[in-house]
Amino acid sequence: MGWGYQPCKTGIDIMLFEQFEIDVRDQLIQSLGSGVEVELEPEVEGQNKTPFAKPRVSILFDQSEFEKQLSTQYIGQSETGRCAIIIRSRKLRGPDGIYTTTENVRISILGFAPTNWSKIWLQKFVFLKKENGLWEYALIIASKSMVVEDAPADTGPTLQSATATYTDSQYN
Repeated sequence: MGWGYQPCKTGIDIMLFEQFEIDVRDQLIQSLGSGVEVELEPEVEGQNKTPFAKPRVSILFDQSEFEKQLSTQYIGQSETGRCAIIIRSRKLRGPDGIYTTTENVRISILGFAPTNWSKIWLQKFVFLKKENGLWEYALIIASKSMVVEDAPADTGPTLQSATATYTDSQYN
């Protein structure tokens, strides 16, 4: 395994961020059913299917922050990844509206753990825009992972034995 990569079941290495998006998408497809279109955010603007009757949810990994390293020898860092779940609908309220769709997404994703990440928590829900009769909001979610430097096995001395002594008075 390399920095930020996770081997997948097919034997092809894909970025940890891409797997995060795929896992979130698959969880939402399974949970939300056919009443909502779920997709990875298209990479090219023209790929976005404009006319649609039901709400659309798109997933986009948008940020990762790394904390201080945890070792003085090999690098190990905690990583907080952030993902935007973009919710689009022609309605704001009601069964096919932004609010209902967002609530269903929240229920589906809160506590779900993507491959090699902790359980997801919610960060914020924000209005993005209203354009041509289309409402667009984002539910921002986050999760933690750990990145560790690839390093050879330590060839230094190993602990052979250890002895601990205590008296009963220490624990009474």
